[in-house]
Amino acid sequence: PVRAAMDTIWKILLLALVATLFIFMEVMACALYHNYAPMYILIPAILTPVPAVLLHACGAGSDPFGSVSKGLHWAEFLTSFLGTGLLAVPVILKTTDTIDLGAMGLSLGGFILLAGSFGAAMCLRRCSGADEGLLS
Repeated sequence: PVRAAMDTIWKILLLALVATLFIFMEVMACALYHNYAPMYILIPAILTPVPAVLLHACGAGSDPFGSVSKGLHWAEFLTSFLGTGLLAVPVILKTTDTIDLGAMGLSLGGFILLAGSFGAAMCLRRCSGADEGLLS
């Protein structure tokens, strides 16, 4: 029980660290280039986990007609759709010359940090044999 509690604490701390570094990179993109527009990237960053969290809070496995909940598929789709905004928004802002190339680089660096940490967590989860799905 103590080991499981410590694992949970470390997961929460690492998640907080990655989120803090992402927000720090966005703030630096604004501060270094004297433009507030990179802050728009925080909107999809905040909205991305909402479908998965709502599905988990409402009970994910209550589909009597299949082995996988249809809500799980919708949560994965909406999370992916909103997560695409983390990559698309800085590129669109640079294409319209709203932000500088360096600000786009910092924003994309934050996206790579988030995507890399999520990918590493999924690989570690799969290697440990705990592959029950996105939300478990």
